[in-house]
Amino acid sequence: MKRSIASLTAWIAALAGLWAPCNAVHAQSAAVAELKRPKICLVLSGGGARGAAHVGVLKVLEEMRVPIDCIAGTSMGSIVGAAYASGTPLDEMEATIASMSTRQLFKELPPREERAVRLKKDDATLLAPAEVGLGDGQLLLPHGLVSGVQLETVLRGLSKVRGFHEFDKLPIPFRAVATDLVTGKAVVLSQGDLAGAMRASMSVPAAIDPVRLEDRVLVDGGLTNNLPVDVARAMGADIVIAVNLGTPLLRRESLGSILGVTSQMVNILTEQNVQASLASLRPTDILVLPQLGDFSAADFDNLPKTVPIGEAAARAVADRLASLALPEPEYEAWRTRRLAGVAARKGAR
Repeated sequence: MKRSIASLTAWIAALAGLWAPCNAVHAQSAAVAELKRPKICLVLSGGGARGAAHVGVLKVLEEMRVPIDCIAGTSMGSIVGAAYASGTPLDEMEATIASMSTRQLFKELPPREERAVRLKKDDATLLAPAEVGLGDGQLLLPHGLVSGVQLETVLRGLSKVRGFHEFDKLPIPFRAVATDLVTGKAVVLSQGDLAGAMRASMSVPAAIDPVRLEDRVLVDGGLTNNLPVDVARAMGADIVIAVNLGTPLLRRESLGSILGVTSQMVNILTEQNVQASLASLRPTDILVLPQLGDFSAADFDNLPKTVPIGEAAARAVADRLASLALPEPEYEAWRTRRLAGVAARKGAR
C-alpha cells in the first residue's frame, strides 16, 4: 500500500513537471503576442447626457474582446472613461446611470428627510439659487448655477480609486481633458484626485462652478478639445477608436436665457475643435458615431435610453473592430491583469 501511494505521488510530481514548462511556454507566448499587437486607445467625446451612449460602445467592445490599452476623455466622456479605467464593471455603471436624474446631479441640497423644515420649501427649485454677496467693496456673483458638490459625490461613487493617483497606474491608463479659463488652453489631467478630474472636465461654464487646481481655473474640456485624439496619440496609441457624440446646436426657442446663450457658445466652439480632431484620424483608426438625433445634452433623466444607441453605433463598425479582437484566452488574460490592480486596492482599504 505504501509503495502504491509513493508511486502515485511520484506520478503526480512527474506530471506537474511536464505541465510547468507548458505553462511557462504559454505565458511567454501570451507576452510575445501582447508586445506584437497594436496599442489601442479609446477616445470618448463630451456631450452631456448624450455621453451615456459611451457605455453601450464599451459593452460591444467587451463582447467582441477588443482590448483597450488607454483612454482619453472629455466632459461626459471623461466620466465614463475614468470609471471604466479605474475598474468599474459595466453592469455597475449601467445601474448607476439608471438611478441618475437631473435633480440628483445638480440639486445642491441634501435629501429632504435630512433637512430642516424651513429648507423644505426649496424643493420647488431644481437648481441651487444664485447667491450674491459683497467682498472688498465689490458685488460678487456666483461662477455657476451649482457648485458641483453633489455632482462630485456621484462621481466618487463611479470611481474605484480614492485620493491622489497617477492615472497611468490605473487598470487602464487614463487622461481627462479640461480647459484653463485663464489661458484658454486645453489642460490634460494625468494625475490627482480622479473624481476631481472628472468634475473639472465637465464643469460647463455658467452652469457648474469651475474647479480650482493650483493656479488654474478649470472648466469643461469641450471648449478646447472635445474629441482628444491628439491626447491618445501622446499616450502612444497605434490605433484610435474615437466615439464622437456630435454637438447639435440649440433651437431658437432655447436661446432666451443667459444659460441658453452660454450653452450655444460652448456648442459652437466645441464643434469647431471636433472637426480638427476628426481631420487628424488615420485610415487605421475607427470612428464610432452614435445616432442620438435630438436627444438633449441636458436630459439627465433619460440616460439609459442612449446606451442601446451606443451599442448600435459600435455594431455598425463591427467588421473593423473584429480585426482588433483577441482570441478568448488572450483577452481573458488581458482582462485578468487589468482587474488585478482593482482587487489589490480593495484589499488595501
